[in-house]
Amino acid sequence: MKKTELIAKVAEDLNKNEEEVRVIFENVVDEIVNQLRNGETVKIHGFGNFVPREYGERKCYNPRTGKTINLSASVQPAFIPGKKMRVMIQK
Repeated sequence: MKKTELIAKVAEDLNKNEEEVRVIFENVVDEIVNQLRNGETVKIHGFGNFVPREYGERKCYNPRTGKTINLSASVQPAFIPGKKMRVMIQK
């Protein structure tokens, strides 16, 4: 399901305008990104947690060229599904 399809489905289910739902959806996503950028975890009860994962500098092997390269330290977003979600998708 694509973002536009998700927005259309939520708008239909809530009997709301798609534009209103799109604005709300994008605001929620923007706030999650802002919190992750600030090093915070976003916990949505029954859904899961969005966490910033820190990776240190490390060496990596490029199989195509055979060269070893250095990857700089980075912070990557990760999602950890909640127990309720894990149980619900096990149908």
